[in-house]
Amino acid sequence: MTVFKFIKIMMIATVMAVGYIHLQMEALDLAYQVKKKENVVRGLIEENGYMLYEILAMKSASHLGEKLLASNSPMQFVDQSNIIKVSYRVPDELESQLASSKETNRPFLSLFNIGTPAEAKTKE
Repeated sequence: MTVFKFIKIMMIATVMAVGYIHLQMEALDLAYQVKKKENVVRGLIEENGYMLYEILAMKSASHLGEKLLASNSPMQFVDQSNIIKVSYRVPDELESQLASSKETNRPFLSLFNIGTPAEAKTKE
């Protein structure tokens, strides 16, 4: 074996060893990056849970009651003078359409003994 061949083999082995070490370092670096991201995600999940708890506590009846009954609160309970009653009358055309739609024949549904949609009936 000549010196030139020996040096050539040693250089190839050295380059391969350095390449292998570089790949191992990259793998470790990626593992650390994944670990950091998992910790960040875990922290965000915990923070999300905490924030959800805070929001639900603020929406709770006891919290709203405390805010409503605070001495300097501009909110107040509704009384009868603040309630508006609205009356309306169904136009005759719509009333006739409703009556005709109730009387519509449904032969397919009668096969399965299914009647019209539930209707309230008064006792006579």
